[in-house]
Amino acid sequence: FEQLCVNYLLYADTMSDDIISTHDFASFFEYLCVSLSVDSCENQKIPFYSLSLNLQMRFVSFICPKDLSVRETITCISDLRTQVVMSNSFGLIVSKYTPDVVETRITNLCGDIYGDSEAFHHGTFSPTPSPTAHNLPSSSPSFVPSAASMAPSVSMSSVPSHDVFSKMPS
Repeated sequence: FEQLCVNYLLYADTMSDDIISTHDFASFFEYLCVSLSVDSCENQKIPFYSLSLNLQMRFVSFICPKDLSVRETITCISDLRTQVVMSNSFGLIVSKYTPDVVETRITNLCGDIYGDSEAFHHGTFSPTPSPTAHNLPSSSPSFVPSAASMAPSVSMSSVPSHDVFSKMPS
């Protein structure tokens, strides 16, 4: 799993646009499913928001890892916000880092997501666009959310007052 993930995300076509994006990350699960010849994966397009929240959060941590300084974290989160506003997508801008850093981050991401992938996808299955008898009711997000629900929802009451992100410029 980890080697498939690393190879897919380091593939020249994936990085040709200088970003490892939410689309690229979700596309890996399409690739994995098809590579393992799972019949239910044929012609599936998996949007990032249909992945489990744990996988989505792992991807955000891949872009803004916990080992950044406070200043670097604020800059990273601000850059993410700008990317989302400008393109409704976000990702790791490859040219900002050396090839070794990019490879290390991808390797760490791929190692980190296996457990969540195993739990959500049973290691091979992609989310399905509609419920089936064996997975009702579903706890996964809607395959095609309304436009209003595409924006992330955050309850500020759960954010501690000393949170560094509350000091970010709007």
